[in-house]
Amino acid sequence: MLKRILYISLFLLLVACLDTDVRHEPQKEYFLQMHVSTGKMRSYGNAGSVENASPDEKRIHSVYVYAFDDNYPVSLSDYYADERVNDAQGKLGQYSFKMKIYDSGSKRFYIFVNPPPYVRSELVANCPEDRLKTLKIYQNEPSFSVNDLQQVIGDEVIADASKGFPMSNCFSADLKVSPSNPLQVLLYPSVPDVFQPINVIPLFRSLGKISIEAKLDDGALPVAINGISIFNYTGDGALLPVWQGENYWVARDRVAVWNTDLKMNFEEMVFNETLAISDLFPLLEQPVLLNKGDTFQSLVSCYLCQNSYGKQQNADVGLQNGLEDLVGNRITQLRISLSDGRESEIRLPFLCRNDHLKVKFIISPNVVNVHFEKWKELEVHPDWNEEVLGKSVTIETAFIKK
Repeated sequence: MLKRILYISLFLLLVACLDTDVRHEPQKEYFLQMHVSTGKMRSYGNAGSVENASPDEKRIHSVYVYAFDDNYPVSLSDYYADERVNDAQGKLGQYSFKMKIYDSGSKRFYIFVNPPPYVRSELVANCPEDRLKTLKIYQNEPSFSVNDLQQVIGDEVIADASKGFPMSNCFSADLKVSPSNPLQVLLYPSVPDVFQPINVIPLFRSLGKISIEAKLDDGALPVAINGISIFNYTGDGALLPVWQGENYWVARDRVAVWNTDLKMNFEEMVFNETLAISDLFPLLEQPVLLNKGDTFQSLVSCYLCQNSYGKQQNADVGLQNGLEDLVGNRITQLRISLSDGRESEIRLPFLCRNDHLKVKFIISPNVVNVHFEKWKELEVHPDWNEEVLGKSVTIETAFIKK
């Protein structure tokens, strides 16, 4: 009797395994030609566009690509890596390569470009998909150039620093066998009426950028800005963007293009924004004198992790807002100090990855006016976009007397 029960139990266990694990080994090998771009994508109907990014912000030095298929075993993915693009010289703006792909059908892609060393060590062929989704980027203090971006976590020692600005993207697409080459698969979106395959895949920088400018208002006497400090900024975040939904691609004139209306899911991404830095960090090396009649004077630019907390400074046009700061110390602020003893603190809008926020101070005798010029989010470009949102927002902030 006990032996019979044992046989039945083993049989039921075997059936359960067969029912739940229907994945199989890859059946057929193809190649996929891929093109990734860090330059600004042209708006639909726009014959040209101006590149705003510096060469350091768009040069591709290393590339890692994963493609996952629900038909594969969990631990298996299609994988491509080029750790020394163009013999370590890099490619400016665009990079094309052939990737080995097993089987056609729907796949989920994860692309990493110029990852820092603490990420690069994990980007091996058998890295699980769940791990890729949780990879983080760290920027414990602002960096003033691409060469100064954070390379280590804590006291870690590295032998080889990474090059280039970290970038990434993730999306789903369908692979179909090419009608002209049975060994090649082409990338198509899961949307109807698309005759042409996906040609270019945009890359999004994994950090944000802040630039600060200043000038005197009419009637104001010359004054020096003794210091500008930043605090309540975020020191870590998700390396990959997390998108709202999966409508990554759209059809325009039956051509597949990136969906510029697709927004990031701040509610999910904020779970990786765990390091809130409240200490003041000085952004100016020395005082800067503002004279009458001067145009806006560029003071400083720096790179930071995404901060999903804060308002969109022009929310009345219906654009995406950041998250509400329920704790009270998650919205990034600037403190500006003048040579006449005045001091003021400015709350910034939320800062998104691949986003360039310009902060423009106009110093008057009694208040400081702050204009924010920010990325036009209705057009999601894989380049810094410094277009002004319809109108600037002016905040009059009374100075705090010392």
